[in-house]
Amino acid sequence: MHSRCVSAALSLVVLAPIAVATAGLRAGAQQPRAGVRAPDARTVLRASAAAIGGLERLRGLSGLRVAEVGTEYLVSTLTRQDAPGRLIAQSMITSRSGRDSLLRRTQSQTFPMRAGAFTSTTVAHRGAVAVTRGAALVAASLFDAALVAEELELSPERVLMTALEAPDARLARDTSIGEVSHRVVTFTWEGAPIRLLIDRSSEFPTRVEVTRAYPTNVFWAMWGDIRFVTVWSAWSLEPGGLWYPRQRTVTLNGAAFREYVVTGLELDVPVPPDSVAMPDSIRAASLAAVVDTGKARPSAAAAVRLTPVSLADNVVLYQGGYQAAAVRQADGVVVLEAPESNAKSRAVLADVSTRWPGVRVKAVVTTSPMWMHIGGVREYAARRIPIYVLDVNAGVVRSLVAARHRQAPDSLERRRVAPVVRTVSSMMTLGTGAERIELRPARGQHASAMLMAWMPALRLLYASDVIVPDSFEPMFARGNRAELAWIVRREGLDVDRVFAEHLPAVPWADVVR
Repeated sequence: MHSRCVSAALSLVVLAPIAVATAGLRAGAQQPRAGVRAPDARTVLRASAAAIGGLERLRGLSGLRVAEVGTEYLVSTLTRQDAPGRLIAQSMITSRSGRDSLLRRTQSQTFPMRAGAFTSTTVAHRGAVAVTRGAALVAASLFDAALVAEELELSPERVLMTALEAPDARLARDTSIGEVSHRVVTFTWEGAPIRLLIDRSSEFPTRVEVTRAYPTNVFWAMWGDIRFVTVWSAWSLEPGGLWYPRQRTVTLNGAAFREYVVTGLELDVPVPPDSVAMPDSIRAASLAAVVDTGKARPSAAAAVRLTPVSLADNVVLYQGGYQAAAVRQADGVVVLEAPESNAKSRAVLADVSTRWPGVRVKAVVTTSPMWMHIGGVREYAARRIPIYVLDVNAGVVRSLVAARHRQAPDSLERRRVAPVVRTVSSMMTLGTGAERIELRPARGQHASAMLMAWMPALRLLYASDVIVPDSFEPMFARGNRAELAWIVRREGLDVDRVFAEHLPAVPWADVVR
């Protein structure tokens, strides 16, 4: 996975996954004694506000400036099941005021696949959000705006007030984390269900759980209703009487995602107006994407433009970015890869139906567990097209097709048909004749969870993501080439040309030069 995609996907932290769902929470702890009136949600929220410094003190907070360092797991690019994902090292400085809807954050990220750091800035001013793209400030995406709104309204200094303002706030059944009993306050914010957990003994808020769809972000849209849990810990009593957590941990659908520690904190520091200023044209462009209620408009899916390139008779590559290919065989078409999104899958299927009218698509082959490589697989599942997947990747593919998309339904959510998933554990043949495909597990070090497609009659190899253009991952380019050459020797393949997820068809001699 490459830095331009990794940063959009928000990659992740070196921490063991935190048990926050069914395994880590035990319901039904410490219910009220007979004859004792149970508190309501607002009573619990006000008591929690009093515990961390007082409701009026929280409301009067003019702003804060917080410096943090931490890491993120690149969960979207996990390639081995026996090791954690790659890491991004991060540092950030944030000035924000939830009261005034202002935010400025400068973030520096260091990626494992390339030297140097990537620095970006986000500014928000009363609903308008802008980000740096290269050296320029531009209107932010709806996804960026959604994340900013979450931070402003669900941060530790603001979340209790957000809950108090929610008309549907209610007290749910108590739960325990380990042996610590917690109150649970539920409410809806921006259409998303929120659970706020409050330690019954200390009355401090300890975690906030958000279940939300992000249809405008290609990395997260594929997973539908995603569950994020932020845990606050290491609380410090700050000058002026407010408590603030010096550590926060985030999980994504139960898996470790981010970990940050505070290295500097100033309270009652207003956000300087000039630090969040943006040109009127950028402000207008940002606000144009939002309706009066403040909720993001459902944006029309961007048109998918394919670039078909013929690799041989009956073999077409949809070239550029995340690639797919189609191979016509005597009894139907085999599609290699379902990358990015359902929209791209629909575009590929439409091209196939026009290119070879009346010929059925008999299979789609997914060759790695990386999210962007399987992001369009739900469209094939909805059409009951068999999905061929390497054995070690069957779990992630089945999780993807089982994910619920209630907030932003896709074709599989609407149809709810049983997907057809077929696992590949050793060499498997699809079709006969000149277009015969042999599915061969790569079983390498980097390629532990990758599947190759070899067309022996054409001497044409599809190498999954074993290799990428050298400019994508300069730190790993030499090793990737060496690994692919080793796999080809091991399998005894006489390769003439090779192509991959991000690589057009090139002579094999260019790979092993």
